[in-house]
Amino acid sequence: MSVGRLLQNWLTWQTSSEFDLDFWIERSWNFVWYGKCEECKQGNTGGDGWCNACNAKRFQQNFKNWTSGNDDIDKFIQDIQLSAKEYYKVLEWIPYDKFYNIEYITKVGFNKIYKAKCKWIDGFITEWDNKNQKWKRWGNMDVALKIFNDSDVTLEFINEVTLHHKVSDSIIGFYGITQDPETKSYIMVLDYAENGNLRNYLNKNFDKLNWKDKIGNLLNIAIGLNEIHVNELIHRNLHSGNILHNKHYACIDDMRLCKPAVYNESENTKVYGVLPYTAPEILQGQNHTKAADIYSFGIIMYEVISGLSPYHDISHNEILVLKICKGLRPRFNIKVPQLIDHLIKKCLDADPLKRPTALEVKMILFQFQLDDELKRLEETELKTTN
Repeated sequence: MSVGRLLQNWLTWQTSSEFDLDFWIERSWNFVWYGKCEECKQGNTGGDGWCNACNAKRFQQNFKNWTSGNDDIDKFIQDIQLSAKEYYKVLEWIPYDKFYNIEYITKVGFNKIYKAKCKWIDGFITEWDNKNQKWKRWGNMDVALKIFNDSDVTLEFINEVTLHHKVSDSIIGFYGITQDPETKSYIMVLDYAENGNLRNYLNKNFDKLNWKDKIGNLLNIAIGLNEIHVNELIHRNLHSGNILHNKHYACIDDMRLCKPAVYNESENTKVYGVLPYTAPEILQGQNHTKAADIYSFGIIMYEVISGLSPYHDISHNEILVLKICKGLRPRFNIKVPQLIDHLIKKCLDADPLKRPTALEVKMILFQFQLDDELKRLEETELKTTN
């Protein structure tokens, strides 16, 4: 939206009969940034004319027309629909017959969880069509189905859908929940990442990536990790297999092991995670912290920049565990900008207290995108290819 349009919205509303100071304090930002709702004449809460107050009424009026068959899931979806301030925060109960061309892709993680690719006839809600009195939708689209092989609504399922939605602005898109009518398995409906996970993406595309691409991918991952940490959560299993890549960017997936930052692991001594990405203090039996996620991100930085899997030339066994705990870290066989090299070393510091925060990582990568050194690297790459 242009500055002129923002100013016009503000002046139109300020001179209207509805203006009062309290309302201005409460809704000024929404009105100036998103414009006025055509129905209630108050400030929209999101882009594309999204008004939480008006759309919440529409969702509520439709509650009687659907059910998942489970009260907990119904309430979960209803609460989210009533509170959605942007279209991309909406979740739906989606009838299974709205999907077609279902292809099973892979098994996920430790439990009986599978992923499938399919087409969703309707696509996700984008805005309300006042003229035709119905939701506008994205339309026929590819989605991924994350299938929990259990007809019961388990704590694991509720935990994952709740945490995934909480940080869904910055990780893989989450559209709703459905159920297989034959197996009764509950299913998360997610954005489909056509490039697969980050490791697969690097295997296929690394030779085409320039420094701008690499830093851009890392910045997007850092944004997602920061969102997780801002919500006082720890991912606890961050690696290139749990990061997906769609057409344009990389994003974090798989919130199954995500826990609150205050979670006490003293009763569970099992070490989760993929060895090369696991911080040395975790290998030594300490609790997961945000700093352990930062260590994992540092390994991912090495992987994206080098194109190599961490410790690709070493067996992943007890000997590697000991070496990591004694200070072994991946090394580059290429020239790396000093700022990036320093950031990786800080992320991989043996002392968790010396590692940067996710916000600091995000800001450093963002600043590097604007830095003259990145421009020089791009110019060098162009000369090399020409």
